[in-house]
This record gives sequence, structure tokens and C-alpha cells, in this order.
Amino acid sequence: TVVLCCCVLIGAASARSELHRLGFVQEDLGKVAPEHQVKSIPVALGATSFHNLLTVDLTNEMPPVGNQGGQGSCASWSIAYYHRTQLEYHERHWDLSDPLHRFSAAFAYNQVNGGADYGSGFDDNMPLVCEQGCANMVDCPYNDGDCTSWPSESAYSHAIPFRTRDWAWF
Repeated sequence: TVVLCCCVLIGAASARSELHRLGFVQEDLGKVAPEHQVKSIPVALGATSFHNLLTVDLTNEMPPVGNQGGQGSCASWSIAYYHRTQLEYHERHWDLSDPLHRFSAAFAYNQVNGGADYGSGFDDNMPLVCEQGCANMVDCPYNDGDCTSWPSESAYSHAIPFRTRDWAWF
């Protein structure tokens, strides 16, 4: 199960000449996805209490910092590139410097944005990653000037093993 509670906003400055607004479309998850709400998370046996943690640093578990450029794709970067990549890092102990081991924000964003660069949110990105999985950056390269090209047939087939069983929010 995937638990997400925030959106990482990456690259507010545009690769183009003008600044681009951030693309996170905030939705009321209590209204659009109440079935995915988690009210509490049990502490694992032997786990350190969060009350004793001063900081948490996940830098070594994350792919290199990406750049959404002039596109409002931050929610897709957060979910596909960062979150999905980190999950596979934990499961497969991948070398995150390899683009084959990093997931594509374009795979998600170009499918959920409705054909225009108006941003997206959790309620459209997460179901897509559950149903279709996610393609890597080699199969589906990111281009901030193209938010409408859909992934190739090969990208779709390579994405299937990387489906997420379910998602939740709190």
C-alpha cells in the first residue's frame, strides 16, 4: 500500500523564458477519495517512536533531483519519479543513478492532464499508477515542452510490473 500525504514541488522556474505556475491541483481527498483514507497507522514492532526522532533524511533512498521545467507536472514528479522510484529502491536495491531505475513523470502526467498543461493531483495520478504501473525514464523520457504525447506501446508493457496495489492518504 502506498501512503502519500504531501506533494513535492520541484522546479518552480521555467525552462522556457517565462515562469510557470506550479501544477499541483489540490483536491479535497475526503470528497474525491474517502475510500482511501487511513485514520491511523500502527507502529511496527521494534520501531523507534517518532517522538524520539529529531530529523529524517531519505537522501540516499531518492533519485537525483529532477526538474519539471515549464510544465505543471509536480504531482506526477512527486508520485511517479520520487515516490515510485523510492519504493523500487527499497524492494530491489536499485542503483538510482541508472535512468532505467527511475520512473517517468511524463508517463503519468501526459495521461492524466486531459490534453492540456493544467496540472494534476493525487486523485488522478495514484489510480493510474495502480492500474498501469509506471514506465522508466528511458522508455518514457520527460520533455517539459510536450505534455500531450502518450507513452509508447513498449513503455506501457514495461510499466505493468510496477503497478501499485493500492494507495491511501491521511
